Amino acid sequence: MADNTKTLKAACLCGDANHEITLPSKDFPLPCYFCTCDSCRHMTGCLFLSSTVSTLSYEPSQDLFDKLTPFQFSDRITTYFCKRCGCQMFNRSLPKPRMPERKAKWDIMTGTLETFDGNLDLKGYEYVHDTTDGGFTDFMPVVDGRTLDRLPHGTEGEAHLPLYWRDPETTKPLEPDARLEAHCKCKGVRFYVARPSAQSTQASRSWPDLLIPHYEQSGKKDDAAHETWWLRANKTKFLAGLCSCNSCRLASGMEITPWAFIPRIDISLDAEGKVPFQDNFGTLKNYNSSEGVMRSFCSVCGAIVFFADSERDKTTLLDVAVGLLSAPEGSRAESWLEWRTERLSFREDAVGRANSLVEGVENGLREFRENGLGRLGPAKEVSEGLGI
Repeated sequence: MADNTKTLKAACLCGDANHEITLPSKDFPLPCYFCTCDSCRHMTGCLFLSSTVSTLSYEPSQDLFDKLTPFQFSDRITTYFCKRCGCQMFNRSLPKPRMPERKAKWDIMTGTLETFDGNLDLKGYEYVHDTTDGGFTDFMPVVDGRTLDRLPHGTEGEAHLPLYWRDPETTKPLEPDARLEAHCKCKGVRFYVARPSAQSTQASRSWPDLLIPHYEQSGKKDDAAHETWWLRANKTKFLAGLCSCNSCRLASGMEITPWAFIPRIDISLDAEGKVPFQDNFGTLKNYNSSEGVMRSFCSVCGAIVFFADSERDKTTLLDVAVGLLSAPEGSRAESWLEWRTERLSFREDAVGRANSLVEGVENGLREFRENGLGRLGPAKEVSEGLGI
C-alpha cells in the first residue's frame, strides 16, 4: 500500500526542539504567507513572520512542549519557541468566533523546516499596511517569476498595494536629538538608539560577510577604505543588511534575518540616554550559539534581539534585530539605516534549501537599488542637525 503521507524535519538552533512533522501528501506544497504586521515584527525581531498552515490533523507531540516556552500572542493565538535558543517553532490558533465549528490549527514557522523549495508555496504578504513603507515586501516582490500578493491587511480579496508603496500619511522621522525606541512584542526588552555621532566612530569589529565578499569578488576597494564601515550616508546612518545563514534562520525560525550594526555606546536603556547599555536587562536571555558568539532573545515572547562577539566592551558593535525598531517613518527605519542591497549575506547557506527565495531577494534588492530607493532624507540635512 502506497504511503500517502510526507514527513518534514524541523529544527531549532540548539537542537533541543528538533522534531518531525508528518502530513498528508495531497496537501503539498503547503500554502504560506509572510506576515508583516507590527505585532509579528516585534515578536520575531524580523521584518516578517514566515509560517505555513498545517492540516487540521496535525498536532505536536506532548513531549515537545516540555522544551518550548508558550507566549500568549493574542486572545486566539499562542506561540511556542525553544526555551534554550529562542527559535520560534509554531503557533496555535483558535477558531474565530464566527466559525466555532472549526478546530484549532497549528502554523509551522518555515525557517525551522529542512527544505523550503518543493514543500511550500509562498503566496505573498499580509498586513503590508502596518509597515508604512512596504517593509520587506520591496526587497522580494517576485518569486519564481510570480508577483507575490501584497495584501494591506489579512483579508483575501482586498486590492493589493503597489510595489514601493508608502503610506501617504507617514509620520515624519524623529528629531535629530531624539532616540529611537526598540522593543519586543511583550516589551520585556526595551532600549533606545541614538543617532550616529563622533563617539560612534570609535567602535570596532571585524568586517561582516555582508561586505567582504562583495568588494573582494568585484575588485572594488571602496568599502575596504572605510574603517567605520557600520556608518553610512556621511556617517549619519547605521548600516543594515539581510542575512540568510543557517544559524540566524534556526535562531529566529524566519527565512531572512535583518540586522543593523550599532555601537554599544549608542544604545541606552532609557529615552534620555542616561542609563548605559548592559548585556543583561529586562527579560533578555543570552545563548552562546558557538565559540565566541552570543545571541540574545526575549525569554517571554521569543523575539531575537542581538548578535554579538564574545569580546565585549563599550566600543564594540552589536547586530541589532531591525524588527524591534519603532521608527515612525516605517519598518525599514530609513532615516536611521542605510540598507546594503549589493549582497544577501551567507546566500550559500540558503541555496539548495530555498533557492527561489535567494533569487527573489537578490533580484528584488538589485531593482530596489537601481530605483534609487532606501535613502530617506538628505544626509547633509541630517548631519547638519546633528552637528557633525
